[in-house]
Amino acid sequence: EERRRAQPNDFQLTTSLARLYTEFGSFDKAAHMWESAAALAPYYASIQHNVGTALARAGQHAKAEPFCLRAVALNPYAGGYYNNLGNIYFVMQRYEEAESAFKHAIKRAPDNSAGYLNLGGVYATVGRNKAALSQFEKTLIRDPNNAKAYNNMGAVFEAMAVHKEASDAYAKAVAL
Repeated sequence: EERRRAQPNDFQLTTSLARLYTEFGSFDKAAHMWESAAALAPYYASIQHNVGTALARAGQHAKAEPFCLRAVALNPYAGGYYNNLGNIYFVMQRYEEAESAFKHAIKRAPDNSAGYLNLGGVYATVGRNKAALSQFEKTLIRDPNNAKAYNNMGAVFEAMAVHKEASDAYAKAVAL
């Protein structure tokens, strides 16, 4: 950090420190470094995304949102960016926006199971159980060993009072 204070405009040093803090779980410090990097390179979508991700991991979801929005504006083809934006909306209980973001993530990265899993989580949260199960099944098509999908299916079956299916889904989650 001493070198960073001496060279505040060194983009490579700033991003290296941000990655280091992220790796060690110092998300507040990582977010600060990513914000500094974003100020030095405001048109790099990946940097905007990294700021948003670090802020979200530090529990600063409202502050993370504009960085994630900027990232998807700069690179509207990155499914992962939409997925992280959806996660931020989900934590903030903005479920319609989360649903939209996860649908964009799926459209841009249809082979990535995370979008389906997260969209299923939105549906389960708002009581759209059949839609949730459909998304968890789509998750498992792409990632057959996804314990979270089985666990979430178990929770949905439990909410539907379909106990045998719930038990089977939970057993599959535990076996993984």
